[in-house]
Amino acid sequence: MSAAQIKTNADQKMQKSIEAFKANLAKIRTGRANPGILEHIMVDYYGNPTPISLKIKRFLRMKSVVRKTRFRN
Repeated sequence: MSAAQIKTNADQKMQKSIEAFKANLAKIRTGRANPGILEHIMVDYYGNPTPISLKIKRFLRMKSVVRKTRFRN
């Protein structure tokens, strides 16, 4: 392996490390809640691993519908 190949390989690995670090920093927010924190959490939904963010969105939509229809009597 030549010096140029080693440098290219190291540059690629460092770039991937920087991108991963930026993604991890994006999850950390001070002062308020950030939905990005839950991005990688998976839940079992009828036997399929599903991102929790999708389930939360569905839950919030249904909660909104229940809230709107609750007092229509």
